[in-house]
Amino acid sequence: MQTFQPGGGRLRETSAQRCAENVRAPFVLHETFRNDSLATYLAFDFGHKRSGGAVGDRITGTARPLPPVPAANEPDWEALLRVIAEWRPQALVVGLPLDEDGSEQDITTAARRFAAELGRRSALAVHLADERFSSRAADDALREARSSGRMTRRVRKGDRDGEAARVILEQWMASDTG
Repeated sequence: MQTFQPGGGRLRETSAQRCAENVRAPFVLHETFRNDSLATYLAFDFGHKRSGGAVGDRITGTARPLPPVPAANEPDWEALLRVIAEWRPQALVVGLPLDEDGSEQDITTAARRFAAELGRRSALAVHLADERFSSRAADDALREARSSGRMTRRVRKGDRDGEAARVILEQWMASDTG
């Protein structure tokens, strides 16, 4: 997993390294005093047609899907920034699409560019998280919700994107780097 600093620079991956970095970089010193257990995070499952979103927090360790943000040839940056302004997250998480063996796909480069630009535009740290199997987990969750009666309407295209973003965020928060 990688972390991008606003403006495109990379940050260290562990909190101990971030704290050491904060001593050398006073403009981020306030992060040392934040209570990470209260933090809210936004995750995005990048796509060329739309990006799924999810919001979650460390208190519960859970996330919930948000409506997808449509994209026509490029992300709708205004809509994405409105979502960020509404939820005021501590950081952002973007799913990194990889093949089953961990190799990169064609869309991986586009997702990295999306993450870097999102960090630049939002002035927030953006964490890349392995999203392997998140779409399958999203499909399973939606299928289970329909069969149990929790979801009474048909599944829409954007439902899978938001559900995948939820899976990405919950896995990232549960990991050692999240």
